[in-house]
Parts: sequence; structure tokens; C-alpha cells
Amino acid sequence: MWIVIILIIAIGLILIIINLNKEPLIGGCAGVASEYTQECCQKLADDNLIIQANCVGRWVIEDNECKWECTPTTKEGCIEKGGYWGTIGPDPEEGCNLPTRDANKVCTDGPQCESNSCIGEDEDSTSGKCAGAMIVVGCNLEFFDGKASLICRD
Repeated sequence: MWIVIILIIAIGLILIIINLNKEPLIGGCAGVASEYTQECCQKLADDNLIIQANCVGRWVIEDNECKWECTPTTKEGCIEKGGYWGTIGPDPEEGCNLPTRDANKVCTDGPQCESNSCIGEDEDSTSGKCAGAMIVVGCNLEFFDGKASLICRD
């Protein structure tokens, strides 16, 4: 009995190790008609549908397919993608902050934005705009379900 349990655990660990060495692509819209690729990719992003990822990243459309793209981990890779490389907030470690593709889009809730940050200008606002970068730090008026709240992030 114990041998069977140990064997099952060993097989499970082997499968996990194999999966960690695969491409970081999680899922996508392969096989979806090209006119629906954008909609499919947006749905994956909206639902934050990440089944297995070995990196921080975002959904992108590449070669008419929705794919998971890892955030660059080098200065060169970050700059190549149009990102900012340096310290972000109080963290002394340098990293990449990519621009969002929906910057300044009108929104009323964070999940409507790629960065999950819908930034308002004042407390009387009924809507905000999507943040211009994936990582938002500092104190900002952010919208959640149409209501503005002051949120501070390090």
C-alpha cells in the first residue's frame, strides 16, 4: 500500500518538474477564428485565466494567437519592449515596468484595465482612466465597481 502511495507521489513530482521546464505559455486561443482572437485574448486577460505560469507577465496577441508573455528580466529586454527599467517604488531591486496597451482608456473598475488600475482625477469623478504602466505605485484615487477610493501601494 505504501509503495503505491509513494509511486503516485513520485509520478506527480516528475510531472510537475516536466511542466516547469516547458514554455511559459499557459493557454490561449489557438484554433479560434482570427476575427475573434482579440476578443478571446481580452476574455483571458479579464478573467486573469492563468492555469500554469513560471513568470510574471500578461496576455498578448502574437501571430494572430493569444499567448502569455513573460515580463522581461533584463534591462535590454525591458527597453526593447518599451518598458521602464529601474527601481519601482521603495523596492531597491531593479525591475521592468511595461507600458499598458490601454493607457487612458475610460474605466469604472480596475479589472477593466490591463494593469487592474483605474485611476481617477478627483473624488467627484464617476470614471477614471486606465494606468499607463503595469505596476502602479504611490497613492492614487482608484475605481472599484464605479466607486473611487484612495489606494496607496509601495
